[in-house]
Formats: sequence, structure tokens, C-alpha cells
Amino acid sequence: MAHDWDDFRYFLALSRASSTVEAARALEVTHQTVSRRIAALEARLNMRLVDREGASLRLTSRGVALAERVAEMETMSHSITQLARHSGEEVEGRVRITTSDAGIRFLLMPIIDKLMKTYPDITIDILTSTEVLDVGSGFVDFAVRFTSTPDEDLIGQKIAPVGLRVSGTRNLIDAFDRGLRNPADRQSVPIITFDNNPEKVPDWVEGAVSDGSPVHRVNHMESLIELVQRGHGVCLLPCFISAQLDNLVHSQVLPLRSPIDLWLLTNAEVRRSEKIRQIRAFLQKELTALAPHIAGSAVPRTLG
Repeated sequence: MAHDWDDFRYFLALSRASSTVEAARALEVTHQTVSRRIAALEARLNMRLVDREGASLRLTSRGVALAERVAEMETMSHSITQLARHSGEEVEGRVRITTSDAGIRFLLMPIIDKLMKTYPDITIDILTSTEVLDVGSGFVDFAVRFTSTPDEDLIGQKIAPVGLRVSGTRNLIDAFDRGLRNPADRQSVPIITFDNNPEKVPDWVEGAVSDGSPVHRVNHMESLIELVQRGHGVCLLPCFISAQLDNLVHSQVLPLRSPIDLWLLTNAEVRRSEKIRQIRAFLQKELTALAPHIAGSAVPRTLG
């Protein structure tokens, strides 16, 4: 029996969503289209895949089993695409790199400039996201990640620990440091942090500011940078970022922290390509040269 992969693609999107509306949003179609394709697949397979309970959906046991197999098919499809894309030996063609927006803005862009001058026949896809894109399945060739726990299925190198310091405009950092030096001098200093723990004040604030100091929360590094540059609070920033923002200084009291590392990662399959090996060596060399700046032991005003 011949099957239309597109129907399976719709089913896989639905299996990863909580409703046809959410699946439709991911596929950029209408939810009626998703419902129609799923119904057609069920009819063709003569198998009930989804239990419909009002607006919510739940996969049947057969639906769960099929979703696992379709996910394997998707991974194999990406793998075949990856092999085809990297079959040539010349350093040309498309190269996909994923990192964060801040990683591109404050660290990688000068390296990308050099890469494109060194290998003028390549085309670059830069995929910036707060999500972790799947290097292992072939969506991207390289990931430059800020993490303490890189994916065990990937290969790569730890470039350097990422040095972090409490940073802000001078008046706020002076007030922050006075509170650390003398508890009697503690005052209200606004704090900016990420929203991954909305009930907790960051531990680096302890002993520096008065109780009740406002805590602003963001879910993206660019928002954090914008707020701290505008003088709306102090925050914990990578040294290689704060050093490139002219109006920021860092605490002279709190020591450097390095809770995460910078990694250059790829997967075992694509490294068989000569093109990928050469570009990986290039990226590794350029990033390693910046290791002292990333670690916070020697940070210039610009990495360009």
C-alpha cells in the first residue's frame, strides 16, 4: 500500500501538539486541513489514531506506536538529506549554524565574516533561537551553545567557561557594591533576571540590596540587555557581552562566576564530510582564540 508522507507529517505535528489548532499553527495551515488529513490517514490505514474529547485530543495506543515510527522516518529523512548535502568534497554549498541571538551579535558575527571570506563558495544559514535546534537529526550542521550539559549524542569541544559578572550602569552598580560592603548601606536596587524561576530572587542578589527591591523578569537575553542598558536594573551578564556595551560596568565586589560553558557541537554523521571537517576546524580555531574573552579573563571592548 502506497502512503503519502505528507499525511504522516500532519499526523506527527498533531502528535506533538495538544490540539488541531496548535498543530495547524506549526504547519501554517488551517485546523480544518489538519482534521481532514488525519481523518483521511485513519481511513486509509483502517486504524483509529486519535481519541477526540471536545477540543482536546489524545492519541490511541496505536496512534502512539505510529507516532514513534513516523518520528523515526522523519529522522531518517533528515539524515538522508544531510548526507546528500555533504556528499561533495569541495568547500562549497550550504552550511547551517545555530546559536542564540546574543551569540551572533556579540561573539560569532566577526567569525562568520572571516568564514565567508575564507570560503567564498559556501552559503550560510544562521538559525538563531531560544530553543535547542536538533543538530543530531540533520536540521543544522553546527551548534554554538551556551550550556553546562551538551547533548551526549553530539560530538564537539568545550571552548571555554563563560564568565559572568553582575553588570549595570555605574550608579546602580555603585549602590549594589555599597550594600555588599556594608549591610547598613543596603538600598533598593532593581534586579533583572530570567523568568525560569519566578518565585525566587537570584542568589547573587543576597546581601546586596534591601528587602523588597523590584525584580524584573525576561525570557530573552536581548530583552535583558535592553533593560540593563537603559538603567532599569542590574543583572548577571557574560563578560564578553558587558564589555561591548559602553555604558555598563561590573561589580567590583562579587567574584566572577562560570556556571555554563561555550561548546562547538556537530553530529558524527556530518563530520565525515571534508567540507564540514574544514569548517569545523576553522570555527574551533577562531572560537578558541577568543577563549580568554569568553572566560572573562581578558575582555576587549569589541571582539570584531
